[in-house]
Amino acid sequence: MLVCDDDVFVRILIKKVFEDRGFEIIEAGNGREGVESAIGERPDLIVMDYDMPEMDGYEAIREIRKDSSTSSIPVVFLTGLNIEPELKEKLEKEVVVYLVKPFQKAEIIQAVSDALENAAG
Repeated sequence: MLVCDDDVFVRILIKKVFEDRGFEIIEAGNGREGVESAIGERPDLIVMDYDMPEMDGYEAIREIRKDSSTSSIPVVFLTGLNIEPELKEKLEKEVVVYLVKPFQKAEIIQAVSDALENAAG
């Protein structure tokens, strides 16, 4: 699982929750690092924040989708912002599920479970 968020505390929280469940975690601190990690590592799932330096999460996901080897990786999208209707519609087409920060531990666990289940078909 790739966790891409510029907030180190969010990455630590997600890493702890999912390492305890047997996931191997790759971390990235901005969108550009997220794209490089996704293409280089090909994780089973990506947890991507929206508001990050260098490249926002939506742009990063669009770049990841351009590569045929990473185009079908399920994504859980995180945002601390109010999502405008246009962005919400785009996210629902490109991303399996999204969460608004702050989220509860149970919510991120459920979101990841749903994303993996939906990807499996």
